[in-house]
Amino acid sequence: MQKQQKTGFTFIELLVTATIIIVLSVIGAVSFAKAGQSARDSRRRADLAMVQQAMVQYKVNEGVGYPTGDFDTIVTTLQDEDTRYLSPGAIEDPKNDATYFYACTGCTTTEFTLSATLENDGSTLEFTNP
Repeated sequence: MQKQQKTGFTFIELLVTATIIIVLSVIGAVSFAKAGQSARDSRRRADLAMVQQAMVQYKVNEGVGYPTGDFDTIVTTLQDEDTRYLSPGAIEDPKNDATYFYACTGCTTTEFTLSATLENDGSTLEFTNP
């Protein structure tokens, strides 16, 4: 009598394969999330640099010093229809379309410090007057 050969995969082989696929999927998802955080942090850096340049232009052109107030007030001043140092809607937090990540501390007519909280490592990025 001849033995029948069994074809197919054993349960253990299927389990190992499924585990490998799950581990690779998790690694891919984490890497994708980190890439998104890095991209949003790059946008925050660019936003602060844009506001810094606009504030310097404002001081030079208006001759009254830097705009003062909290971050939202300063951005509104720089987006004024008459002066238009910033385009409307140009400065919004890339994660949720709000500016809560941004702040202006010590903003006076002679000096300023713009800051943003970075997502990737939780650190604070700061731009000061040149």
